[in-house]
Amino acid sequence: MKKLLLVLLVVALSSFLLVGCLGEGTVVDEEEEEEEEEQAVTITVAGEYYDASTGLTYVQGCTPKLVTVTFAEPVAEEFGVQIDGDPATVKAGSDRKIWTREMTLDETELGCEEVCIIVTVGHPCCPDDADTYWKLVVPDCEEPCASFTLTFKDCVCEVPAGVEMSWTTTCEDICDFPKDCCGDDCSGVGVWTFTLDLSDDVCAPGECDLETDSGCEISGAFECGCLSYADPDADPPLTGIHEVLVSIKDNVGNEFTDTWNITFDTDNVTSVNGLSVSGSTPEYSTVNDEWTVEIDYSCIWDDCAICFPAPLT
Repeated sequence: MKKLLLVLLVVALSSFLLVGCLGEGTVVDEEEEEEEEEQAVTITVAGEYYDASTGLTYVQGCTPKLVTVTFAEPVAEEFGVQIDGDPATVKAGSDRKIWTREMTLDETELGCEEVCIIVTVGHPCCPDDADTYWKLVVPDCEEPCASFTLTFKDCVCEVPAGVEMSWTTTCEDICDFPKDCCGDDCSGVGVWTFTLDLSDDVCAPGECDLETDSGCEISGAFECGCLSYADPDADPPLTGIHEVLVSIKDNVGNEFTDTWNITFDTDNVTSVNGLSVSGSTPEYSTVNDEWTVEIDYSCIWDDCAICFPAPLT
């Protein structure tokens, strides 16, 4: 009996000591403690693009973007939030759950590599005790690049007389394998748009003024009835002067733009001016009422050297 009482006394004393170490009324649940430490936090960058094939998140770099941090629970009044070392601003009406900061993310020296956005939450007097959260993103600062072959084909029996205009970034090598002079060295080619004649003397807006799609290859056409030859006797007179506005974006919004100024006389193409073309003035070849113009923007992709070889010197 004495031995049993002694054992019970030891157990009781151990219990009191354990409670004294943990603090009054503290109950330890390891799973619950871990859940409390891992508060759900979402970090987003305005305009970010997630590529499911690589598992990477791309953002537009080298330009200010809004970073938003959303907490599942309100941040305590005495605590502050920092994003990459600078104070974030609490969003009005968010119950201290949403914090933002505008910041610029630059590419690494090697380009198109992941960088880390670090978020800390804590009391300003105890920076070493702050909770830390992070997100990996890939800044993309460069615009896409593509070179084009433009083909103008006479439209037979059209009124008013004119041409069909098509464009493509593709060609075939000497073995008839397809090649494509189109690309982006980071987030990839996104939406591209070709807009014909914002103030058009042939088509009503929206009928044949816009061609748009996404990704490579970049190919499309303005069909017969869209681009007219010059006709001074028409009512109203047709000038034969057309503009094509070219826009190519990557998946985070970096944009290449150019304007193709195209002039026709009464029955053929006379000039393609105002083009950002590297090298000599474009040359024209006429075969069966077709005119072909190469627009070379000196892109670095391997296929471009085949589709748009450098001129012999």
